[in-house]
Amino acid sequence: MKTVIVSGFLGSGKTTFINHILGFSKNTLVLENEFGDVSIDSMLIKNDDIIEINSGCICCGLKSDFKEIIHKIDKDQFEYIIIEPTGVAKLTDILEVLKDEENLQIQKCVTIVDCDSYICFHDDFGEFFNDQIKNADIIYITNIENLEEEKIEEVKKSIEQFNKHAIIHKEDFRKINPNDIVSEFADNKKQDKHKCCCHGDGHKCCGKHHHHDHEHNEHSHEDSRFKTNVQKKLKFDSKEDLEKFLDSKSIVRAKGNVEIADKKVFVSKTLSGLEVSDSLSGSDDFVIIEVNNE
Repeated sequence: MKTVIVSGFLGSGKTTFINHILGFSKNTLVLENEFGDVSIDSMLIKNDDIIEINSGCICCGLKSDFKEIIHKIDKDQFEYIIIEPTGVAKLTDILEVLKDEENLQIQKCVTIVDCDSYICFHDDFGEFFNDQIKNADIIYITNIENLEEEKIEEVKKSIEQFNKHAIIHKEDFRKINPNDIVSEFADNKKQDKHKCCCHGDGHKCCGKHHHHDHEHNEHSHEDSRFKTNVQKKLKFDSKEDLEKFLDSKSIVRAKGNVEIADKKVFVSKTLSGLEVSDSLSGSDDFVIIEVNNE
């Protein structure tokens, strides 16, 4: 089964990217790995065939579950598998888990990079963030709408220092024909092992610095660095009240349904800002992912 891995840090736009390219093959299965107990992204994926793998990382605590699911998939039913790991998974670990799976033909690793938060994430979460960039075959830079070309080019050049071989797109992928995107998936992924590279002492986006200068030889469990808080049936009188509720430097991602002025809406918060749109499901869950400063 042809396999594409779509990685990217929390809130970078992985699910939006997957939805954009879905439809290139009628026989596509999406494997969705969420960080917490509740799967919000699976509600947003516009695909009939989707498997949710929650409450952990498919490269460590859920490794055996992940492998069991892979083995049970009918390879005659699906031509393509799209794997979306949790936003704080390391691509090296995912590739290590998949390297001996004979049923999978890994074509490409795609990494989505939020341009506006790049400096912050690069410095504060380099262990996960930089690994995703270094091991990508194709990189899409997102959240560029309100940024100057100089800023976008600066981020592109920085990415090239970590990965000189990847195809880097700095145009909005939503404006690219999905067939053109999929056409770049053709060649098989070479599963080379890379060392994680972290450096820099720039802007910090939260109350604690998470950068480490050592070689990351041991597996790092993201649940020791982040914590998930699931709220239910949240209600606010206004968007301003919602913004006050989420006004914390430790929050790196928040998403889900809430009520604002008696109307159910879907809220997506990243370090780049807060978006409110029409709710697409009846769920009452709202997931908050924070840096664990304990």
